[in-house]
Amino acid sequence: MKKPLAELLVVGKCYFRLGYYDRNLSIPFVEPFIFIGKDLYPDAIGYWFFQSAQEFLDGVSATSVDECEKSGISGYCLEDLEGLVDWAGLIEELSGNKNIQDQGGFLSQRGS
Repeated sequence: MKKPLAELLVVGKCYFRLGYYDRNLSIPFVEPFIFIGKDLYPDAIGYWFFQSAQEFLDGVSATSVDECEKSGISGYCLEDLEGLVDWAGLIEELSGNKNIQDQGGFLSQRGS
């Protein structure tokens, strides 16, 4: 059985929010985030914090929850972590849905 992502998170590592633009799961979008820690702010205990890749690389930081949004930082509760994947999960998910592309699902979704 796979361990929950919350037990595998490593500070400084990249994780992804993967979604799809279409119902057939053939047109994905991927947003990279860096895990920066859990329970970072006294008024946000029980949250895992991730920062957008660009702000992380730019060295942007926040000293309070109020500064998080403008710093590209998002807090996730345990339930929200289900929407994130690591590198292996990203590859697994995209590979599993690749057959839709191979079968022409992308073209059949186009409007005229």
